[in-house]
Amino acid sequence: MFLRYKFAALACQWVEGGHAEDPRDVYCLARVLERASLYERSEEQYRRLLAQAPGPVRTASLLRLAARAKKAGQMETAVAYWEEAAQSGDSAWNALRAPWLPLAESERNALLSSLRSAGFAVG
Repeated sequence: MFLRYKFAALACQWVEGGHAEDPRDVYCLARVLERASLYERSEEQYRRLLAQAPGPVRTASLLRLAARAKKAGQMETAVAYWEEAAQSGDSAWNALRAPWLPLAESERNALLSSLRSAGFAVG
């Protein structure tokens, strides 16, 4: 068991040290650090991914940074990250999951119509 933890620590050091070639490795490390409440280190990795070409990993990083900024009460920063993600051209930005709260049929139809007219892909 100790060897497994030592290997995991070495892998994290390797990725955090800038040796990872695949941006998904960096994103995964950022998520692990965030889940461990190591927010500064996590945000550093997310910001590192902003240097990547537009794509799903970069957009996901923008959304995680926006969520962290919102949680910290930095709404202007959060909005800036959300706007950048929206302008990324990444199709994942326009995909929505179903609402968490049930809506009346008329409210649901109005919401879906508004989202469609704004360019979102909704079911």
